[in-house]
Amino acid sequence: MKTNELILKFEDKEEEYNFADKINKIEDGKLVKILGRENIKNSNSTLIIKSMNLPISDVIQFKINVSEVGSFLFNFEKSKMNDQIREEILSKITKLHDDVEPTKETQINKIKNLISIVSEYEEIYCSYLPNGKFKLSFDELSEALKDIEFSFPILALENKEKGIFDVEGSKLGFRKFTIDYLFTSIFSILMSFGVMTGIFQIFNKQSIAAFLLVLAFVFFGVLTYSIYSVIYKQNKEVNKKLKYFLLIYTTVGIAVGIIIAWIVCKFALKVEVEGLSLTTVALISGGASLALSIASIYTPKLINLIVKKI
Repeated sequence: MKTNELILKFEDKEEEYNFADKINKIEDGKLVKILGRENIKNSNSTLIIKSMNLPISDVIQFKINVSEVGSFLFNFEKSKMNDQIREEILSKITKLHDDVEPTKETQINKIKNLISIVSEYEEIYCSYLPNGKFKLSFDELSEALKDIEFSFPILALENKEKGIFDVEGSKLGFRKFTIDYLFTSIFSILMSFGVMTGIFQIFNKQSIAAFLLVLAFVFFGVLTYSIYSVIYKQNKEVNKKLKYFLLIYTTVGIAVGIIIAWIVCKFALKVEVEGLSLTTVALISGGASLALSIASIYTPKLINLIVKKI
């Protein structure tokens, strides 16, 4: 089956990128960054699909995560996609899900079935983001799909540049920084700030302590959901180590929150109880915040079980 040619171009540049093979290796850092993220995040990109005179962000997209192998971003023209077709595709893909412990062989078979399903529809192109212990190299992906019939080009993204995708040679198996990780730090700051000011006001015998502690638990809930959205995709944990890595971000957030709360308690809040020790309050608050932070990386498993039941 002949592969439909895909031509990409930045509007402000003359250079064009032509992809006419079934599997294409993409190493250009700028292309990797754009093609590897959801189209909703590409609204300001100048990259267009020249072969269709279509902005890269103006497509219907499905992101399918294959556990321990990576993610596939399938892109369709809006005029050729409706709710009925979308539900039909997703229904077929959902049937590929099972509870079998993944191996490289089982995941390659899932990829073959996935590509076969999508090939029944008029797709523009697909991006593959390697991730996990069974991630496939360009050659492995080419070999796996050599006997599968499909007409759209698959773009295998490979980039060693730090901060975009740590794919080849990464011992972690996931990115070291994303904006989602940063939000876990922000929510940790707000949570620990609420914990310390609340505990301070308990010792200070102020009724506002209850409100501050409730606020802290609200941010604990937001932090937990934020971590859930990072470590679980399609009801699957994307990487077993990622939740522990996020402890770095939450711990930094707790430290910053405690420092800010210390300054507020010392200089902005009125002390009613003589001899109230800020050091004691900070130690208690830091311990409580750290306990909540550890809880926030395990609670998402419960959230995921509930979501799966629903």
